[in-house]
Amino acid sequence: MIVTDGRGIASTKRRSLVTKKKYGWMGLGIAVSSVLLISSVYAGVGDYAGYEAYKSAIKETSKVQSATANVNVTVKDNDQTIISLKSTVKSDSNTDVSSATLELTGGSMVQSAQMYQQEDQHVLKLSNSDVYNIIASDEYEGDRWKGHTQINSAQHDESFLEVENLIDSLVGNLRSQVLLSDTDNSGQEITMELKGSQIPTLVNTVGSLIIKHSGQNIAENTTQEHPITEWMNTDFVNDMPKLVSEISIHSITLKANIDQNNFITSQDASFVVYGTDAAGVDHEVMFSIEADFSDYNDTTPDQIDLTGKQTKLMNVEDFEDFEE
Repeated sequence: MIVTDGRGIASTKRRSLVTKKKYGWMGLGIAVSSVLLISSVYAGVGDYAGYEAYKSAIKETSKVQSATANVNVTVKDNDQTIISLKSTVKSDSNTDVSSATLELTGGSMVQSAQMYQQEDQHVLKLSNSDVYNIIASDEYEGDRWKGHTQINSAQHDESFLEVENLIDSLVGNLRSQVLLSDTDNSGQEITMELKGSQIPTLVNTVGSLIIKHSGQNIAENTTQEHPITEWMNTDFVNDMPKLVSEISIHSITLKANIDQNNFITSQDASFVVYGTDAAGVDHEVMFSIEADFSDYNDTTPDQIDLTGKQTKLMNVEDFEDFEE
């Protein structure tokens, strides 16, 4: 949400890699929750209070220079939690510095990590190791990215309008489903709930296809010998249901809170999927995201002094291979 300034859009595989290096996991929860909210709410322009209020808040919030985000992601299968990710992300676009703490619970284990973006490099510290892993950008890529950032900042309003128009053309007319209410602290609350036939056919069809194939892709990636998978507890992969038939999105629930400054202070999203696995067992899978934002334009990310610490250089090519 707070980083939707167009910098994640890339036209080549190499630029996409630079983008991933730039943000990595730092904005994962924010990005996912924003996609769910924006793609469901931007459904045509009209004089609808909820729609207009939310669109206005998105535009205003996307202009902030720094913020702190607490993001929790949970996946449940038939009411049993199979994966939980908790994160705190601090970012400052003025200084090009960010930091994050991550805690992943999956299977029977809990693992955590700290991440820092500083001085044209990413630093990853895993909870089960004393090593600080460094992912560095070469000089050419760093200069090229800085130019790309400047262009997008200057064209912020134009880029936002282009994205808005694109989503308007892809999503059905859901604007009447966006509800607006006032809160006790002079703010506003946006809510939206879709069930069954209220969910656009395109969203249901594409979502079902993604869900059907995502389990296999995750399993393949996490079994690779790769620097990222060294810290991950991959037991939860075996617990993820592999849906193969009768897959449908049953419901989508969204909520966002807007303060008196027209900034989004929280946004939650959840969707429930029904489906059957190869053994004929029925599953109800719930994906939920809870994100709270604070300290707008007043956030100072954490930094790490690597002097005297054990470090290891992680090759950019390793991450490129992992994406293939």
